Amino acid sequence: MLLRDIDIREALRDELSVQFTSSHSIIVDELRICWGDTRVDIAVVNCSLHGYEIKSDRDTLERLPRQAELYNKIFDTVTIVCSQRWVEKVKDKIPDWWGILIPRIDENDQSTINFERERQALPNPHVDLRSLVELTWKDEALAILAKHGLDRGVRSKPRWDIWDRMVDKMDPEELKYAVRECLKSRQGWRTPDSLRRLGVDLRQ
Repeated sequence: MLLRDIDIREALRDELSVQFTSSHSIIVDELRICWGDTRVDIAVVNCSLHGYEIKSDRDTLERLPRQAELYNKIFDTVTIVCSQRWVEKVKDKIPDWWGILIPRIDENDQSTINFERERQALPNPHVDLRSLVELTWKDEALAILAKHGLDRGVRSKPRWDIWDRMVDKMDPEELKYAVRECLKSRQGWRTPDSLRRLGVDLRQ
């Protein structure tokens, strides 16, 4: 039986929902990165940013090198979830720090998919901070700068100038934390509550 993307995706999301039950974690489907140049199948945002890329029996690996190039800029850890047929081939196309999960149909229940860990994901040694901050919207980026007293002189600037200020002036770990909190705050999208959490002055 061939495993389809949708089958793997639903099983993986269920697995992640059990694994990450904390209110400090969110699971995001189809997170767009790098100005929408690509999107990761599933992202988990908590104390790190983890991307999951799915390659089913019916997929090809044609786009994987480009996807890997962009994921490597953004995510703290990445796991490729691929059918057994792709395991050896993907190892030649991804960094050694990527994890590998293999989905398998349960022998006793054909409707259940289990996951076998082929390789544990390790920390990304080179997150690109400029690419990371581009995940924020302009008002979110300004709120982050304002919280650190760094927004003076850029409030009316284009967003790329604001992103540059974030990278130039903020501590890398504080910057990563701020972007993650920003993404988690989008559960309510641009509701007053989510903007307050980011520190946006709603009276402006």
